[in-house]
Amino acid sequence: MNLAVSVQRLHDIKLSGWIAVVSLIPLVNVVFALVIGLAPGERGPNKYGPDPKIRLTQHNAPLEQLFSFKGRRARQPYWLALLFWLVLFVFPLGLLDFIETEEQQALMVMTFTATASAALVSYLAIVSQRLRDIGATGWLSLIALIPIIGLLFTMGLGFVAGEKGENQFGSDPTKTLFQEHNSLPA
Repeated sequence: MNLAVSVQRLHDIKLSGWIAVVSLIPLVNVVFALVIGLAPGERGPNKYGPDPKIRLTQHNAPLEQLFSFKGRRARQPYWLALLFWLVLFVFPLGLLDFIETEEQQALMVMTFTATASAALVSYLAIVSQRLRDIGATGWLSLIALIPIIGLLFTMGLGFVAGEKGENQFGSDPTKTLFQEHNSLPA
């Protein structure tokens, strides 16, 4: 989570943005991101600004969006989500050179298996959201499970433009904060 997003989220839960400095500490930043990501925000405006619920739903709850089979996902958040899971898989593979004991190998296998299980569910949810953005049913995300064809299918979805405006699956995820804020009733 970058520093600016951390500060915005801290303001949403009515805390000082200076606490975001903690996110610069390796390993602590992961716990910090989970804590502020899952903390409920304050309803309505607070001393830090207006209610952030007027922001895109794509950015309100990033962890929830990774595992949700509802809504739509624009191309940029789609690529970022896929990149997130790719990095999460490549990082443990880089640690394999440093594993010396069987206990460490067993722990690595268990961690990798848990990550793979979560990633599979999230992967299907992300592809499903992207399919809905182009106006197709989310059930087509099962194509992504077919070796080689699924990889090409997943990559192809990242290049297809979504439907403009609202469709049967929800509002346009590319709508900017400015457009959404100005479209709210006075």
